[in-house]
Amino acid sequence: MSEEIKRGDLVRDNDPRMPNRVLGVIGFDHKGRAIAATRDGRIKTRISLERIFTDGKARKYGFNRVEALR
Repeated sequence: MSEEIKRGDLVRDNDPRMPNRVLGVIGFDHKGRAIAATRDGRIKTRISLERIFTDGKARKYGFNRVEALR
């Protein structure tokens, strides 16, 4: 993680089993994890901030920040 992740950022799942899965960061917990949800709010998950990358490099694991909600 090179830049700070903020509430409202969108993150894309890099797992090849989950193509096109994009989650929005809706908050943070006290253990250093982002709380993220799908746009319709049906799926919520916690993601370690260490697994969210902002450098734009292609990976097969973790999440990449793609943009911020406007």
